[in-house]
Amino acid sequence: MRSIIKILIAVFAVCMIAPAFSAVENVKVGGDIFVTGVLRNDWYNESNHNHGVLTQARVWVSADLTENVSTMIRLINERLWGYVIDDDYYYDILVDLAYLKVKDLLTPGLTLTVGRQEIELGEGLVVGSAYNVNHYIYGDTDPYWYDLGLQKAFDAIRIDYAPSAIPFNMTMFACKIDENTSTDTSTDFNLYGVNFGFKVADVTNIDLYYVRAQATDYVNTGGIRIVSGIPAVQGLSGKLEWAKHFSGSDDWALLAGIKYEIPASMKPYVALNYSRFMPNWASEGIFPSNKGIFPSNIGSRIGPILYGNGYTEWDLHAFNLGIGFQPAEKWSIGLNGYYVKGLGGGNLGSDDSYEADLTIDYKYTEDLTFGVTGGSIVSGSLFSPKPWQILGYAKISF
Repeated sequence: MRSIIKILIAVFAVCMIAPAFSAVENVKVGGDIFVTGVLRNDWYNESNHNHGVLTQARVWVSADLTENVSTMIRLINERLWGYVIDDDYYYDILVDLAYLKVKDLLTPGLTLTVGRQEIELGEGLVVGSAYNVNHYIYGDTDPYWYDLGLQKAFDAIRIDYAPSAIPFNMTMFACKIDENTSTDTSTDFNLYGVNFGFKVADVTNIDLYYVRAQATDYVNTGGIRIVSGIPAVQGLSGKLEWAKHFSGSDDWALLAGIKYEIPASMKPYVALNYSRFMPNWASEGIFPSNKGIFPSNIGSRIGPILYGNGYTEWDLHAFNLGIGFQPAEKWSIGLNGYYVKGLGGGNLGSDDSYEADLTIDYKYTEDLTFGVTGGSIVSGSLFSPKPWQILGYAKISF
């Protein structure tokens, strides 16, 4: 790992010189707005309900410079209408992304990215978001919408290398999670990782990765991810990802799934997924905020409602069956069912739950989409009363 850090520092130093000779060639401005109406019951008290309207607005500016240098800045504000708290931080416009990128640095195919950026390995089983529902950026002022948050970025240095001659790519990164400004740097929290990707026969992608979370203690995690099409069956694909802690604990996690996009009108598909998480997978208890790794996209693995209830210290497995189709050109419908079973440890104990979710989207224009999604825990012993939610939303990009 020390050699990786030395490479990152050396390339970073070279990059600091290159922008001095750059000039602006092209500037782009854009953004998006998400407005979501939230209807949720209070799973602790059947007579209470959590309702509100959430606006999430982002605007970005990117600039292409000479010498293959580019920059990106994206600002964000997330606010629940009429929600008043003493912490003014809630109303701030925050820096969501702020990075510079240099392509073909020193050699063709080598890219350096420095600054606040999103980093995701595979589907984010190990690294995908600096925040989750229990540790979102606004701290302890939870207004019951953090599972809908859009912020994921890390403050990081990243190197990507993809030579044109061979089907191989490499990513290395170093992230600063928590900075202790005292003289005792042993309490700093840093995240390091490297990923090696290979393409086999133009249909299979294989990734091998290693991630180290380093603070007063450390967790080393290794994983493998395979995504492949099935040449004999058009539209059929499969995925498998397994990762394991090699220090801090010996827990592991597994994702597996198949998807069949049926070659027919209305573009129907069916997907079957399986997830397995060991008790201490997402919370080792030895870092600031008790975060040992940084997973993302969790709601798609164990059910959005279960994730929204904050179950991130797991000992469970989950089964997901999803179907979808487009009944008309601008309409799409998706239905997902989840069975989640606790295996004795973590927050779930040995309880279980069945969740059903329905999503309907209408693409009004190329840039504007209206939709509604609803779901409920329909049975099982995990909750009483059973939580449910309905989200109505409008999304526009410009």
